[in-house]
Amino acid sequence: NDIARIPETHLGTVFTMILKTGLQGFCPDLEGPVQSRYNQLHRHLAVSGFQFLSASFALCALDVNPKVAENTTLLCDMYDNYIYGTLAQKTKMERRRPGSLAQSIKNGVEYKGCARVGVPFFSPLPPKPRIRIDPLPPASQIGSILPPDVPVDSFTPEFFNALTLKERARYTNTGVAFPLKEFAFHEEHANWKKMGKKDFMFVYGNDVLAQYDIPSAEDIDALPKSDAEDDEEEAEIDLEDTDEEEGEGD
Repeated sequence: NDIARIPETHLGTVFTMILKTGLQGFCPDLEGPVQSRYNQLHRHLAVSGFQFLSASFALCALDVNPKVAENTTLLCDMYDNYIYGTLAQKTKMERRRPGSLAQSIKNGVEYKGCARVGVPFFSPLPPKPRIRIDPLPPASQIGSILPPDVPVDSFTPEFFNALTLKERARYTNTGVAFPLKEFAFHEEHANWKKMGKKDFMFVYGNDVLAQYDIPSAEDIDALPKSDAEDDEEEAEIDLEDTDEEEGEGD
């Protein structure tokens, strides 16, 4: 198990990063939009966490190439390919045909076993026709909602600065969670983890905020009244299971 080869203290820091964003766990929306705010936050956490572990030499046992770990663009592409390619495809396959994923793995093992001994594998029975009982559910709505009350550096500066004024106004007083990358993983600056909020913001936090287009009080006051009122209400998603089971006819 590869994760068992990573020091617990380093894993604890990564888990703390996730919790500080307001998420209860790491659960990307595989069937939602790849570029949704919810999914982009997960990608940012995954890449940042991986780079933190690599820079902290916590991945030495896994023989990770440090040059690859420093390439943020490459890591983002690799993450998207695995999450929204491999995992999403397997999820959809299992949703359409429950049990098909396990059967696919089993068939692969059987095929390899037959290939080793040179015996062709033939199924004694014709394959069963594939019948979809229920249509796939619509794409999840959770990917369209910004997480509430999270530090502004939960988002990349590029993503945050592209938000609307109304959306950015929600994070004017949420502060930041981490110093700049060159300080976050530097041994000489490790004391930032123990600083109080005021000292942290003075030494590190303001440099982070400088990357973000935080609305001023005048900008917020200029918002239409309807926008300001709507911004106080959190968007809600009806997660109640509304599927109804139909009884079999006699």
